[in-house]
Amino acid sequence: MYENEMDPEPRVLDVVEIPFRAPAPKDHQRENWLIARQPRWKRTGRFEAGELRQYIDPLEPLWFESDRSLTGEIDRVPYSHAKYLMDSLRLITVTSLKLFVYSNARGQQRVKGRFTYVGKDHSLTVTDDLNYPARFLRDRYTRGADGSYLFNREILLTVSLGGQYIDGHCYKLIASVINPDGGRLS
Repeated sequence: MYENEMDPEPRVLDVVEIPFRAPAPKDHQRENWLIARQPRWKRTGRFEAGELRQYIDPLEPLWFESDRSLTGEIDRVPYSHAKYLMDSLRLITVTSLKLFVYSNARGQQRVKGRFTYVGKDHSLTVTDDLNYPARFLRDRYTRGADGSYLFNREILLTVSLGGQYIDGHCYKLIASVINPDGGRLS
């Protein structure tokens, strides 16, 4: 596994020059690349959130929309279907996002995002918890307490379809939450 030595760590919307060795597609994750160890990553700028609108994916379902786990809604795809898909990343826009901060059975705080997209309700795990919004929500709003927070405005989401999990499914994840006007959600 490659460890990034950039300080500070790259954040959502940073423009980073990354040396790649070769494409490394696997099943539906055709966007994957092998990262070279040298030269080091280099931050070359910052992308303006408003510029992202030109990259929003077409308004179509997030892969297959018929399967759900015990804790999510339309949040997974059977691997037997996923391995034939052509992509695993989508940039979408939603008009409302409700984030739930909760503690799992081990006492670890997690975040789920609930939104409607193409007429279907989704409830997906938010994995962007190293920077934002999970830590931001915990620090700014919950001060360590569980709770839910509604953002009634346009929000951009990067949705990822993860690799095969031990239960034979690939899970849909919110990889990033972006305010298209820039700045923090508040």
